[in-house]
Amino acid sequence: MFGSRKTVDVCPLDPALMMLGGRWRCIAILHLSDGDKYFNELSKLMPTTSRKVLTETLRSLERDGLVTRTESQSRLRRVRYAVTPIATELLPMFEQLTQWWERNHVAVTQARTAYDD
Repeated sequence: MFGSRKTVDVCPLDPALMMLGGRWRCIAILHLSDGDKYFNELSKLMPTTSRKVLTETLRSLERDGLVTRTESQSRLRRVRYAVTPIATELLPMFEQLTQWWERNHVAVTQARTAYDD
């Protein structure tokens, strides 16, 4: 499943986990997955995220090829964001992780409590 395991200290998932590891990255992708949005629309959907952090998150997603950015040519500067096909491929995995967490969060919480006691 993960290819050769000759080198034990290298996980083939590390690059993907690093790419998706930012706090707001998955949330932004999920909000964009149901259609393109202007920056202000996204900002309202993520009210606890500062505009600066949202801007950094979107730039990082754009750099990784997960989001496209389109600037309008009108007098008002409006920027629209959309997910790319490679980001769309992540959505079923997000759903599977969500389902896994819903099934297991109680057990994880209990294990943490037992460990901390």
